[in-house]
Amino acid sequence: MSDIKETEWAYLAGLIDSKGSFLIRVRNDNGLKTDTVLKVYEKCRKIRDWILRTFGGAVFKRQNRYYPKTPPEYWISSRMSLLEICNRVTPF
Repeated sequence: MSDIKETEWAYLAGLIDSKGSFLIRVRNDNGLKTDTVLKVYEKCRKIRDWILRTFGGAVFKRQNRYYPKTPPEYWISSRMSLLEICNRVTPF
């Protein structure tokens, strides 16, 4: 991830601060498994596409009763570890 600029890390830090959440998922699929995830909810497609292009991961829609016509979309980190992301955005 050395090709990511400091200003991009700073921008991601702001998105995490305003629209992000850290999750610990526990699954019991053929044995207990845990997973750490960073989610950033973002309505603006241009920003979502930039996050995806810059940091990898995936974008998903979450259908729910509060947004039946326009479900919010969110980005999930996957290309890099949550620890690495936290270490890079902490200074900002």
